[in-house]
Amino acid sequence: MNQGLVEQVGTPQEIYEYPKTLFVAKFIGSINSIEGEVKETRSDAVVVSGPSKRPLVVKPSRDGSRPLPVAPVGTAVRVLIRPEKFKLLKSAPGPEQNGIEGTLKEVLYQGPVTLFYVQFKDGSLQPLLVSQPNSAVTARKPFGVGDKVFVAWSPEDCILMGRDSALPLPEGGSTVSNPTEPVAAEGSSSTPIPTPGDRIV
Repeated sequence: MNQGLVEQVGTPQEIYEYPKTLFVAKFIGSINSIEGEVKETRSDAVVVSGPSKRPLVVKPSRDGSRPLPVAPVGTAVRVLIRPEKFKLLKSAPGPEQNGIEGTLKEVLYQGPVTLFYVQFKDGSLQPLLVSQPNSAVTARKPFGVGDKVFVAWSPEDCILMGRDSALPLPEGGSTVSNPTEPVAAEGSSSTPIPTPGDRIV
């Protein structure tokens, strides 16, 4: 809920994995935002210009719960990615993944996970936040501040939104299941579940 206006109704998983607006995406957990412009729209993917020469590819989620929005060529967009969806690599990823080159600026060990802040190669944008679980393998091969690294992630893990607002979904598309109104017990009153766009006072 944003200033009394309901922006999304859903389960915690739906709100985290399939936010409908930028406010909802930032409300729960951390999220990275990369600005770009739509360069190509296909039935199975949207290609977006990124901070490097390598374009970013956005695909529907693997479970089909997040279809591709309607984004004509030339649309200013944001590609949103959760920190745990990223992988930190020492070499460029293959063509099946998105990838951005940068420099490791900060490393924060937090027990079960380590947080890495990666500055884009040209240094012009806010650093990306990468969260990786700690294991015996990562402990043996640590990344150090100042290292040249590559941040990689799957096209299916992207959330595509407009620069300032959500993009429209194709007809019949939906990012979450529609909530149903609960059936009240006989003799009791029921309170309707709020829907996106409702104002709560």
